[in-house]
Amino acid sequence: MESPYPEMAVLLVGLTELIGGICIICNYYVKKAAIPLLVIIIAAIILAKVPILSSGIFQFAFEVRLEILMVLLLYILWKH
Repeated sequence: MESPYPEMAVLLVGLTELIGGICIICNYYVKKAAIPLLVIIIAAIILAKVPILSSGIFQFAFEVRLEILMVLLLYILWKH
């Protein structure tokens, strides 16, 4: 599956992560910054890690452990 505009997508995702990260570090609009970051990390899991499931569930769990932790932490930031 190819993205129609990969350069624009990379720029948009990078800027969103940079601005969202700065907002979270500065404790400014934390709940609003967590939502797009959650969307980005879930999309990254689906696009990059789900194909690893063909190698087995343990390989998938090993590869996705950091992303799952980031999803949980962003969810906690969003809820509090």
